[in-house]
Amino acid sequence: VAARSVAERVREEVTAKYGDDFKDFVGYRTARERNDSDENQILFVTDGLQLVRELAGRGVGRKQVLVLDEVHEWNENMEVLVAWAKRRISEDPNFKVVVMSATMEAGKLSEYFAEGKREVPVIEVPGRTFDVKKSEGGDVAHEAIQFAQAGKNTLVFVPGKDEISLVMGEIGRANIPGATVLPLHGQLSAEEQRRVFAKYPGAKVIVATNVAQTSITIDDIDAVVDSGMERRVEVRGGVEGLFLNPISQADCLQRAGRAGRTKEGEYVLAQLAMRNGNAPFVKLADREAYGTPEIMRTRLDGMVLRLAKAGFDASELEFYHQPNHADIFAAKARLQKLGALAEDGHITKVGRDMERMPVESHYARMM
Repeated sequence: VAARSVAERVREEVTAKYGDDFKDFVGYRTARERNDSDENQILFVTDGLQLVRELAGRGVGRKQVLVLDEVHEWNENMEVLVAWAKRRISEDPNFKVVVMSATMEAGKLSEYFAEGKREVPVIEVPGRTFDVKKSEGGDVAHEAIQFAQAGKNTLVFVPGKDEISLVMGEIGRANIPGATVLPLHGQLSAEEQRRVFAKYPGAKVIVATNVAQTSITIDDIDAVVDSGMERRVEVRGGVEGLFLNPISQADCLQRAGRAGRTKEGEYVLAQLAMRNGNAPFVKLADREAYGTPEIMRTRLDGMVLRLAKAGFDASELEFYHQPNHADIFAAKARLQKLGALAEDGHITKVGRDMERMPVESHYARMM
């Protein structure tokens, strides 16, 4: 969603200023779609695709600047890209990296990239924002209905598609005159996703996953109703799964910031009703300041195997959030037992086939 929408916006601005001859100046590419060419001077890609390109030696290429946006999300792809970028800076004096986010630890990241006499400046760009009134309320659907009945465009955050369906059903049963209720998640088509940017005669209610948290900006949002929950991959009791978790204070503030972009707004942290009961409600003050990075809460098998395929040892990369070396060696040992890695750490033919499968290593080996 982000790669396409931001690329289209930048292309629109470039052609408005320089004319249609520059329409190929900007392109985008994701795992599912592409709109790029050899003429592109600016290419927007997802972090996962960029990592694949980097490890395959097709990363920046003649484009000598790599911009890593929304770095605060710290998923596994971003962790490896940041570590990879630091390594490339040391090897190529012409290579430049820009690391961006609204809520990152800028000072610590500057220290991480600084080596020897290398200066890593921190540039702060104040955004234009309006006041957002924050409060804690009752049920998510009820709060959204209240805003919609008052004619306010509302963005509702829930953990997944199932919850989107439930909340949309509740809002639909309220029969709010003139209201338009829209879903937003990563599996919708481009045409369906674009509907959330359109103007409607009555209130617009968008029920979304965290794809709307940082990936896109919808200008006309009056209010945000936040379940304060997300589903994320982590290991519990030795089993890796997709678990429901409360988000951090930083994530709540980012969601609140979806209102207040062009006018004053409201933010309500509310209780999420689910099919099997209510999700736990955690007050804003009781949440962690920042979320736990993915690399610190998941198995490292996939990352170790991906790097091995590119000819690198995961234990030799310097990560910003450095995982315990014992966890890296445990991942290597599991992959060796599965036949994915040879004793010398090199990837095998079986390992190459496993690496192509987006599933946990044991399942990949069985297949």
